[in-house]
Amino acid sequence: MDCFGKGIYLLKGNNMNYSKKKNKDLLYKILLGLLIAFLLLNRGARTIVKHFFDERRLEAGIEKTKQENESLKSQIYSLEHSQSYLTRAVKNEYKVISDGEIEYRFKV
Repeated sequence: MDCFGKGIYLLKGNNMNYSKKKNKDLLYKILLGLLIAFLLLNRGARTIVKHFFDERRLEAGIEKTKQENESLKSQIYSLEHSQSYLTRAVKNEYKVISDGEIEYRFKV
């Protein structure tokens, strides 16, 4: 009888822990639902989220522009200080050929 009584006690103990866990999970789900409802229904919260994503997008654009700016600064420096770079850039950009050069064009 003692084993049977202990078995029932352990079973009741497990049910109590399960019940507490179930209540805790339910409470978390309710709180999460309320938080989501607040964020979806609150105009200010939606605006904050929108501004957050806009800021991230603009920061990425700024970073890309900074990289392009550095590349252009490098090209300007090369054009100002390297005659061969300047000559190559003019030939590529404006399709200029020097006296005595022959231009070959291939269809690709």
